[in-house]
Amino acid sequence: MKNLFNGVILAAVLAAMSGCQRSEAPAVQGETVEASFFISLDGLVSKAYSDGLSATSLQALVYSVREGGYKFLPNVSVTDATISGSTRLSLRLVKGETYEIVFWAQNPDGPYSVDAVSGTMKVNPSGPANAEQRDAFYKTWTGKVAGSINERVELRRPFAQINVLTSAADYAAALDNEIAFSGSSMKVSAPTVLDFHTGKTSVPAAYDLSAAPLKVDAPNVPGYEDTVEGGVTVANYKYVAMNYILAGDRTNTQVLFSVYREGSEAPLYDYSVLNVPYQRNYRTNILGDIFSVDGVFDIVIIPEYEEPQNSVNI
Repeated sequence: MKNLFNGVILAAVLAAMSGCQRSEAPAVQGETVEASFFISLDGLVSKAYSDGLSATSLQALVYSVREGGYKFLPNVSVTDATISGSTRLSLRLVKGETYEIVFWAQNPDGPYSVDAVSGTMKVNPSGPANAEQRDAFYKTWTGKVAGSINERVELRRPFAQINVLTSAADYAAALDNEIAFSGSSMKVSAPTVLDFHTGKTSVPAAYDLSAAPLKVDAPNVPGYEDTVEGGVTVANYKYVAMNYILAGDRTNTQVLFSVYREGSEAPLYDYSVLNVPYQRNYRTNILGDIFSVDGVFDIVIIPEYEEPQNSVNI
């Protein structure tokens, strides 16, 4: 669900742009022209997980496209820009040339390594769980330059977000029994390499995300205010885990997660959930009574941006 506030800001920017257009003489073959891109992060949610505001470091990797190949142009690229939800970036390109530009936004401390020459991004599958700094966005723009460029580019997440939620009643029961929940860990097998040029993922590996705390009372995920398929109302749930996992087309994986109580390094409970669906730009929610019921779950994959909804009952 797109953030309404961002939409209002974008409309204002576009209106200002339309009022500031100027006429220019046609560009000559081979001369440089200004390419101006208004870059926004899609699917932002205020006051919730995935607000996108942790992805503040922006790169624009410019490639010359010739004979089906990509040649990285370091002197044209920008690797040290900043973004806070949206920004404007200008590049000097040459008329008559065909380019592919990869826009990549991440947290400065995010576990991602970008190889600009090959046009790939590699994930470090280790680190703390429930880390918002793992949020990141990208988009590729391809075109032949015929004159000055003024375009809007909307970046999206190359991840699935895998969440574990327990019912509010179950969480309250844990508190009543003086069980103070302190965090969770997660293990899952998923891709670790993203090819910016093709959008394909590869090199599956075991993500081992160590125990870390999270906000159990994070505001409701957009679209969850209503009862979803299966009669589950997510407004009545608390977060137990929230992790970003590199994803492509829809597939299934096994999710192992553990919950911890304050004052103990040993997990309170370990859970294994088979055949969990996950997909790029979608949230997968594992719902159940985590503290008081052992191994009984409803799994619902909810689209963050797309329709229709998909449901799997276990």
